[in-house]
Amino acid sequence: METIGIGVIGCGAMGLSLIQSVLEHDPRLKVVALYDPDQRSIDRALSELTSSPKVCSDYLQIMDMSTVQWVMIASWNCHHYDQTMAAFEAGKHVFCQKPLALSVEECVDIHHVWKQNEIIFNIG
Repeated sequence: METIGIGVIGCGAMGLSLIQSVLEHDPRLKVVALYDPDQRSIDRALSELTSSPKVCSDYLQIMDMSTVQWVMIASWNCHHYDQTMAAFEAGKHVFCQKPLALSVEECVDIHHVWKQNEIIFNIG
């Protein structure tokens, strides 16, 4: 059984709830990387996960990891655009919490880049 590696950006209550929900649905899914600027959120996520993900000091480290196929974004709304675009540029599939971005122009940019690539993209 092939593992699908997930990198999580934003490990607060929303991110942790998202992780737990997703992991229940497919045994192939495994959280392999975490990023959150708040160490308390990282500590809580680590205590509740059965895997031992790498804790990244910057969300861009997740983009460089070959073991990450999916990036789940549950960070502050103001970061969604930059983090989604970075994931697309790295060839990662993306799940982004709403709102997708803070302007119509950013949403159009995301849509354009998504359509140019063979990337799976979901908004929740």
